Amino acid sequence: MSFLDTLKGFGGWMAKEWAKIYKTAPKIEQIADAVLSYSVPALQIVLGMVAPEELPIVLPIVAEIQKDLHVASGLIYDFGAKPETASIVNSIEQNLNDLLTAGHIKDAALIAKVQGVTKTVGTLATALSGAVSK
Repeated sequence: MSFLDTLKGFGGWMAKEWAKIYKTAPKIEQIADAVLSYSVPALQIVLGMVAPEELPIVLPIVAEIQKDLHVASGLIYDFGAKPETASIVNSIEQNLNDLLTAGHIKDAALIAKVQGVTKTVGTLATALSGAVSK
């Protein structure tokens, strides 16, 4: 299994692991904590892999995404799944997609890693939206 496959399955894997630990379906706060705690350092690793000429453009975007990840984490922990928290996580997913769409990252392997993080965050966004609508 490649690193990319691992990233793509991280959200689902985390939910299964929490279910094993707690013998019940995981709470959205627990899943969010795992996904967001993973995403911040993953993006820091991505920054370390960005070509020097791309760094001035990519760094502020990733810094904003990381700030939003921290804000979302705190809000989800304190208030749970609310429309505002779902909106922030959706925004994070969109910002990651925009970063790739703009073409600031050119290395195919690095693009795949960012796509993995994006998919993981997107899984959380879907889970939050589903929890809000219940």
